[in-house]
Amino acid sequence: MKSKDEKSAIQVGAVIIYDKVLAGKRAKELCDRLQSRLGPLYALNLSVWNMAWLQNSALARLAAEAATHVDLLVVAIDGDKSLPPFVRSWFSRVAHHACVADGAIVAQFNSILRMEHEFAPAYAELKRIAHEAGMSFFSQVVEWTVYDLDDCINEIHKHANMRMTVLDAFFSVAPIVSLKSR
Repeated sequence: MKSKDEKSAIQVGAVIIYDKVLAGKRAKELCDRLQSRLGPLYALNLSVWNMAWLQNSALARLAAEAATHVDLLVVAIDGDKSLPPFVRSWFSRVAHHACVADGAIVAQFNSILRMEHEFAPAYAELKRIAHEAGMSFFSQVVEWTVYDLDDCINEIHKHANMRMTVLDAFFSVAPIVSLKSR
């Protein structure tokens, strides 16, 4: 249940599209910083989508619905790669149908040097999409540290161990069925 302050807060919509888990995490951190700067008068409504999900037409449609009334479209991707055609198409459709003309596309590029962000293959594509939709365009390079990668690896390891524990528990209580050959 939302508190009285949350109900009266000005709603700000944001959608994150990311290619890698760590990129999505960094985009979420950007939105968290934005929320803290906006303060309690604003409530950031966030929807997070993995880029690969946009290949599925039903999921792409759901993501597009989530992005229809947003103020901010954040894309967090590898700066060395172009946008896949299905993502480029999705962004074009969503940006042109966005209800908020004052919205913005924010591109977070990973795996490139800060001074090279304007040479990132997706930079020009996203900037063009924003311009055609009448949206602002901002970009930044997010440099990963060794600690980020270690944290990511530790999270993956922790989840793998939890799954193994569940599987071990399942197989310890599940009866072993042998198949007899006929």
